[in-house]
Amino acid sequence: MNIVYQFTAFLSISLIAIVVAVFVVGVSLLGKAIKRSTQEKTQVEKNNKEEVQTQIAELKETLSDCTDKNKIIAFKKDIRSLEDRLRKHENQIKKIEKSPNFLTVNGGILHPGIFLLLSLVCSLIAAGISSNANIYKNFLTTTIPVIIWLFGVFLIYAAMRMIINSLKIIQDVAMTSDEAVLRDNVEALTKALRIHETSKKPILELYILRPKCPIKVGVDEEFTIEFDLTLKQGDMGKNIEVYFFSAPDEFVFPNMDTWHQDKLSKVPNYLSTRIKINEVKKGVRCYSRHLYVKAPQKRSKFKLLYQIICDGYNSGIKEIQIKVIKKRKRKK
Repeated sequence: MNIVYQFTAFLSISLIAIVVAVFVVGVSLLGKAIKRSTQEKTQVEKNNKEEVQTQIAELKETLSDCTDKNKIIAFKKDIRSLEDRLRKHENQIKKIEKSPNFLTVNGGILHPGIFLLLSLVCSLIAAGISSNANIYKNFLTTTIPVIIWLFGVFLIYAAMRMIINSLKIIQDVAMTSDEAVLRDNVEALTKALRIHETSKKPILELYILRPKCPIKVGVDEEFTIEFDLTLKQGDMGKNIEVYFFSAPDEFVFPNMDTWHQDKLSKVPNYLSTRIKINEVKKGVRCYSRHLYVKAPQKRSKFKLLYQIICDGYNSGIKEIQIKVIKKRKRKK
């Protein structure tokens, strides 16, 4: 038996070295293990625990209104079954919460290390008693060493369970980490492509050249708005249409094709006209366009609305402030 005692002593020493190596690897994955544990806990609570709790609440509510004895018995049985499932989910959550502990100082090296050191001491004590036994065998020299050795073996078993649990967690975290890295890379690439595509989409802005803003015109005066389009983003804007809208009984657009918006439009019954532009390129100024307008017959502040639409862009409805003042005398 002395050889067996020595073997367990050397086994304890070897396992201590393994514990240190496992801890060094495990502690580097501790952050990912905690993140994975949190995600699994959230998933279990969302997909299982909350669903079971909802079913229990619904059954209890149905049970409170039920008068049939057979149905009451069936409902109670279902509730007990669901409560058992709920306890299992709670135990699963506790297990998930504790799993990263096997990679910490306490769970990863302190506890198994102490067990293995105690096992080493037990093996050495058992070997010492056995080798110093008298020639006449008795209870103390034959049984006690075996008992001490068995206690040491139990400690080795407990330490190995901890080591195996640590290795399982390291394996799971390493596998899911690779998947997480791949998923994060795909998400980052998708986001980058989306940003790139967004930066390529054109954004156009209308810039009024004449008259100078704020625009002031006389009552019932005909005037021309000379404007230009600027490309704020993207390389090119194609198939551009600039729409102008005026509220009923306000501005009109002489010598231009006009129509009224329908009642379901964002600008119902507004007088509308359109100016088409083939394309606007980045860094290349296009020649100015002209909008012919006639002012209302009353003095006030008015809004002339416009909207720019092209391939991949819609500015939405914007406004130009125009103040109609007393009719101005024409210069001779």
